[in-house]
Amino acid sequence: MKPKRLHEVKGDERLRALASKATRELVKWDKLKKPQTMSKIVWAMAKLDLRLHKLVAKVTDEALQKLPEFEPQQLVNMMWSYATLRSDAPLSDMAGGLRGRVSSLAPLGRANLCWAVAKLQVREEWLLRELVQECQSAIPEMNGQNLANTSWALATLRVADDRFFESVAKVVAAQCGEFAQQNISNTAWAFAKLQIKRPDMMAAISRCVQQRAAEMPPQGIANTAWSFATLNIRDDGLMWGVQAALVVFFAEVFCPLQHFMTPLAALVSISLCCVALHSACNSVAASR
Repeated sequence: MKPKRLHEVKGDERLRALASKATRELVKWDKLKKPQTMSKIVWAMAKLDLRLHKLVAKVTDEALQKLPEFEPQQLVNMMWSYATLRSDAPLSDMAGGLRGRVSSLAPLGRANLCWAVAKLQVREEWLLRELVQECQSAIPEMNGQNLANTSWALATLRVADDRFFESVAKVVAAQCGEFAQQNISNTAWAFAKLQIKRPDMMAAISRCVQQRAAEMPPQGIANTAWSFATLNIRDDGLMWGVQAALVVFFAEVFCPLQHFMTPLAALVSISLCCVALHSACNSVAASR
């Protein structure tokens, strides 16, 4: 019998009920209320998409009594879980436990913290300053997903730090071919959202997208096309790649309706981006 994958576990009501009961029993069993246990309980609920908000609130109340005992990564796991579960939480208190300690996090921990802070819309100025500084120093050790998630988070929070994004642009321009397609499109979106134009990086992204357009989901292509249009970057090669991908997607019109509606929504977005990109290209050409 093949083992179930995570998304299959999430949809299995029997396993969800078992996990829910086990979580409740674990909360009762842990008399010492160890930070490690509390962070793992909330993290596991988030991974399994168990929206047991009353139980999360109970664990959170207990965690607040022991915040000084939490390791930085345990606090990040808690905040990541709140963001994933969309749970209410005393975010300022949780974030406060990380003051002066972000530097001890590994690159993945810093990227996950950025993502959680953006999702939860935490806008503590000291935390944003510390995050930008520590993420900047971790860039050489970050992989494509870490860079994309951090860039997306800072763009979502409207934090346009020139030094950070300049460093990211150099890495992406040099290593774009090694990144997953979603990381490429998310990074392009982040730069466009903040109106940061880095021609060398965008040229590298264009080459990668042209090579992989047939493999990319409609939303990824739409985000990339939107990014070039927003930054007023004319790229005929990219446009031809996007249009070729459109032909492939439209050829799938005969697939079952439930499988076509999501690509169709993204195709509408792509089409609008194509129009915008053509307009932008014409504007650039007219201004020369």
